[in-house]
Amino acid sequence: MHVLLLIALAAIAWPPATPTTSPFAETIAPLPELAFVLQTTAIGAALGSAVALRAKRRNPKADTWAITTAWAALGFAAGALATLIALAR
Repeated sequence: MHVLLLIALAAIAWPPATPTTSPFAETIAPLPELAFVLQTTAIGAALGSAVALRAKRRNPKADTWAITTAWAALGFAAGALATLIALAR
């Protein structure tokens, strides 16, 4: 957590290339495509956790890790595919 604070301070303290931006800040700028893929992965993991909880209640021997991982992978694949389709346009 402390490293993120140091990166933020370095981005602010860096001498600006233009009056409004700095080259370091542009280097660490967020990528909206990556954020979308991570969000769809998180949604898949959340759905997988709900499915795994239900499966565990119905069958105590259910492998909840495999269920959650499969749903997270499905969310990742859906997000990556949507991002690739959007970038191809």
